Amino acid sequence: MPQAARAHTENGAEEFAKYYALLADAAYVSGDTDQLNKAGTDDCVGCIALEEGVKDQSAGGSRQVSPAVQVERAVAAVPPEPNPDLYYVDVAMVVREVEVKNPTGEVVSTTTAGKPTWRVTVGWAAAGWIVSAVEAL
Repeated sequence: MPQAARAHTENGAEEFAKYYALLADAAYVSGDTDQLNKAGTDDCVGCIALEEGVKDQSAGGSRQVSPAVQVERAVAAVPPEPNPDLYYVDVAMVVREVEVKNPTGEVVSTTTAGKPTWRVTVGWAAAGWIVSAVEAL
């Protein structure tokens, strides 16, 4: 995790949300959801959906061959009632088309190229920032 993502500041919240988006992409490459799981709360529906997507893809041994996501920017918005321990961070990304291959090297799908934005809700906890919600905008 980048040092900047550890800061208990608005910028730290933005950096953690960017880190989370890149962590999700890395999970699709490795098939390992452990770090992704640790970065989100147990009741984060969007986090669970991302983890399940990785597990579904990797169940038969398929993997995204390389990272597909580049974060363009992350901008924090303060919730309706300002709280330095909670931020809504809009993470704008560029996703390039990347092949997904099965264990024999056959291309089974590709990522969808585009420019999605996620709203990532991050809260400060004893161990640092944690994601409590992820939704596509």
